[in-house]
Amino acid sequence: MLYSSTTYRIWVLTFSFVVFLVAASWQVMEEEDGPLFQDNKLLELRISLAIDSLQADRGKKASYHTAQLWDLSTSADAIAVKVKARGNFRRDPKNCIFPPLKMKFKGDNHLQSAFAYQKKLKLVTHCTEDAYVLKEYLLYKIYNLLSPYSFRVRLAEITYEDILGNYGAEKQFAFFIEDEKALAARHEGILIESGVKPEEMATQELLTLYLFEYMVGNLDWDVTLQKNLIVMGYGDGRLPVAVPYDFDLTGAVEAPYCERVLGEPVSKDNTRKFRKVCCSKAELAEAIAQFQAQQAAIFSLINDFPYLNKRQKNKLTRYLEDFFETLDNPEKVNTTFVIACKQN
Repeated sequence: MLYSSTTYRIWVLTFSFVVFLVAASWQVMEEEDGPLFQDNKLLELRISLAIDSLQADRGKKASYHTAQLWDLSTSADAIAVKVKARGNFRRDPKNCIFPPLKMKFKGDNHLQSAFAYQKKLKLVTHCTEDAYVLKEYLLYKIYNLLSPYSFRVRLAEITYEDILGNYGAEKQFAFFIEDEKALAARHEGILIESGVKPEEMATQELLTLYLFEYMVGNLDWDVTLQKNLIVMGYGDGRLPVAVPYDFDLTGAVEAPYCERVLGEPVSKDNTRKFRKVCCSKAELAEAIAQFQAQQAAIFSLINDFPYLNKRQKNKLTRYLEDFFETLDNPEKVNTTFVIACKQN
């Protein structure tokens, strides 16, 4: 395991004090985790809002808009929520017809619903069409198989209704992402906003992250800059852990704007670039074995997923199969992942 710098020792002292102060809060959050991410069943929802107002408000300082949310699997009353456009690349209407959303729950009329105890949630929407959001959802579920330090997600089929009647009702897939503070609380950690170097993080979890991002062909992440990931620290001596999110700009999802970002058609050759991380051969072998142990479960997850058509499943499977073929070839492992560093 890699050991931390003086900087991290200072963090440990600071976090130890903070952990002492918030230990009771962790217990409350564990008890009030709520049912949303405890179930994989598809949520069938209806959202009523002023669509034109939302679509016109997609700038960096987007405001919240009043909406009503119904769980169609129950006869419960509407839940009062507020939603706003969020994100960076996908918030831009040049890239997505419909933006990803942040949803904020008002009052307490959601406490008897699947959203009990939730306050704010990110909602990944269809952008241009369902296939892309469904594949991205599967990548989150795959990372759940590989690491406990991962965001939980819940798939939904949402009917969007315009309260002004300017548009007909439209049904699309989307998924909710666990709040980052809730994720940190589950692991008795604290979010670190900046300043953690890769070499100061837990090695095996870091290797899992690097191998996963290579496997899915992610073009848009950076550990040092904390781009499209969070970092959790601890007050008990454990090293920080990075947890990734946002997998749309990947070869596995192949969103329509990927080609525009790359300037050429998407392929495994121009999306899979391993970002070198210094580790021992034993540590790398352990990380690779972890992926190989989950290989069957990963492909079963894709094959058994009922909402992607056969062509999309086959395409995603072929893309990931190439990665596992690399893992099974010692020469390819050496040329792709092994780097020269002093640690042996």
